[in-house]
Amino acid sequence: MSSRLELALGNYVALARKEFQEGKEGWNTPSGLRILLSKEELVRSLVDRLETRREFTELARASAQDYYQNEAEPRVGGIWEGHAREYFRLSGLYLDLFEGQNPLLSNVIERYRAAFRTEHHVNRYLVPLEFIGFNKDVIDCSHFQVRRFSEQDLDRIIQNRIKEIFYKWAYVKSTDVKPYWFLDVEEKVPAKKPGSTRIRWSWRVEVSYSPYPCAVQNALERLALYDWGSAKAAQEEARRNGADPLSARRPKAVPAQREACDGPFLPKVPFVISCSDSLIHRPRRSPDLFVLVKEPSFNPNTGEELPEVPIRELSLDERETNEFQAFMQHCAAVVDQLARCRNQWGNRWGFADTALGFLLKAFTAEGLEQLLWHITAIEAVLGEKVDAGLTKLLLTRVSNVVGDTKDERKELRKRFDKLYSFRSDLVHGNAGLGTEKIYLSHLSEARDFARAIVLWMLNYLCHVGAHVTEESGAVPTREDLLAVLDMDGESRRHTAFVLQNLPPDFPNVKGWL
Repeated sequence: MSSRLELALGNYVALARKEFQEGKEGWNTPSGLRILLSKEELVRSLVDRLETRREFTELARASAQDYYQNEAEPRVGGIWEGHAREYFRLSGLYLDLFEGQNPLLSNVIERYRAAFRTEHHVNRYLVPLEFIGFNKDVIDCSHFQVRRFSEQDLDRIIQNRIKEIFYKWAYVKSTDVKPYWFLDVEEKVPAKKPGSTRIRWSWRVEVSYSPYPCAVQNALERLALYDWGSAKAAQEEARRNGADPLSARRPKAVPAQREACDGPFLPKVPFVISCSDSLIHRPRRSPDLFVLVKEPSFNPNTGEELPEVPIRELSLDERETNEFQAFMQHCAAVVDQLARCRNQWGNRWGFADTALGFLLKAFTAEGLEQLLWHITAIEAVLGEKVDAGLTKLLLTRVSNVVGDTKDERKELRKRFDKLYSFRSDLVHGNAGLGTEKIYLSHLSEARDFARAIVLWMLNYLCHVGAHVTEESGAVPTREDLLAVLDMDGESRRHTAFVLQNLPPDFPNVKGWL
């Protein structure tokens, strides 16, 4: 341990303790500043004064020297002063000293130094989900949770007590977000080197399917696979028929009929609240809570207007909540298995990740962009580069996946053909696109097809991957998998019989020529 750092920390802690004690005594006197300053304002004013003192500057220099383990004192603006400032604020050490606590100096030094030496940080993301509700407060989705928090839990996670004093721009009013269920996601990231101001950039444009952190994007991809529209449609149908809406059965993945006004129902993600366990970097700014969509509420007995409440268009009962949890866990298991396959065989099936990404873009898009990205997700799964007949091939594959009978597949081909023509007009800049009668129901249909196709392919890959071993030979390519889809049932049976009985050196079999 650097003796200089130990001495500097000891001096600054002693100074802070003395300044806080004197400040509180003056604030508490009858003629003091209590009538002018709140307790929080007093702490902030005392801290602002402390951080201009010579002892604080010496602490910053000793921190830099201790980190680099030599006599040099890096001169990089006020970066090291910033690290020391954030540590004393974010760790709660200022508040502990203000409250009269006397932490052991050896513990203070150990924790302070560890904050600079850590190799990783854990970022926690709270993502409110608008328009939906569940039957329980904690839903385990394997790699993340869907949770509703108490006001106290939110204040603790967000560190509102500290932020209300030192980082008002990062404070989140927990009462405004408490009614929502959140995606609760954690991500381990490499720690940024202390004292560094380097901005990493590249000429390369990275492929991105959302503006969200990787861990949040992965969780949202699972949400995009869930059939929200059918859950809501089943409840509405039950209400129209006078039945219990929470006991309704869902229609097929691609319903037979839709009204023109029947647009896609999806939970909305208004923003992400980011929290980091780093103690030497400033927290991120809080999101704008005014973007949350709410509606007026009234006391049913008095008619008195109450605070606005979130709009909730879909509430899952206990059975549906359990089914949702099981579906999320199944999706996690499938994606995990595909990740293991990718690690073992390379990016042979990378098209599945691409399809998931496009499905997520559609999940968060508005208007006609939803249709465009949904069709693009389908093409990522079932499309193929051919000289002619691409549309016909795609229509056949789509209908074969989602249709049960010959008549149903014929009807589905017609419906998807209409959607694909809209997509082609949009992509190719058809001047007549503005005269097309495109309804909200078309966006819902595009969502139905894309969600079903992507989910089907993920399960298909998972099933095939479970049977691929070193003894079984090469890993099937995307073209191999689609070739099997293109066969009818009888052709697949005949082909399987032939393949199982071929000589191992087929087609160049010795003795056949």
